[in-house]
Amino acid sequence: MDVKFDKKRSFYFHFNKPETIRQGSPKISVHIDNTCYILDKLIIEVETTSKFSKRQPRFVMKGKAKNFNYNQKKGEMHIS
Repeated sequence: MDVKFDKKRSFYFHFNKPETIRQGSPKISVHIDNTCYILDKLIIEVETTSKFSKRQPRFVMKGKAKNFNYNQKKGEMHIS
């Protein structure tokens, strides 16, 4: 599924420990426009910055992009 926006949208991602335990393999959560995607693989071609929080998740990476290509069958997303 290709999602393209007219202007850059904020996104952030982090390691998802509960889902990793549930599924038995490492999982990443990506949040875009109030939607959470659980992924096995993430490819990012835009600048990102880190953010620390006092609540969980403690550490997230955030950025802005226009194009998000989500392949649900493979569990991967390409952000550019």
